[in-house]
Amino acid sequence: METKNDIDRQVAEKVMGWKDLWSAPNGDLLTTHSSAWSPSTNIAHAFEVRDKIKKELFSVRQRFRKTLQMIISERLELEFGLLIHQGEVIFEVIPTDICLAALEAVK
Repeated sequence: METKNDIDRQVAEKVMGWKDLWSAPNGDLLTTHSSAWSPSTNIAHAFEVRDKIKKELFSVRQRFRKTLQMIISERLELEFGLLIHQGEVIFEVIPTDICLAALEAVK
C-alpha cells in the first residue's frame, strides 16, 4: 500500500507535471507552487488536481470520471456494505479518491 506521501509525489509529477519537489523532514511534499502540498489529505489541494484534469483531453476526463465512480463505489461497499447510485457519488468523495482516479486517468 502506498503512503500518502507516495501518492502526493506521484500526483505532483504525473498529473500536475511539476518537477521541483522536495520532502520536508516530516515527509510533507514541498513544491514551488505550494508548501506542504498534500492532495491525498487536503480537499483544496485535491480540487487543484481535479481542475488540472478538467483541462485535459476528453478521453482523460472520461477515464477520471469513470475511475472516480468506481473507486468511491468500491470503498463505500467495503467500508459500509453500501451500494451507491452513480448520481450520489459526488457526496462521498474524499481527497484520496480524486488522487487515485487522476493517476489512473493519465496513464
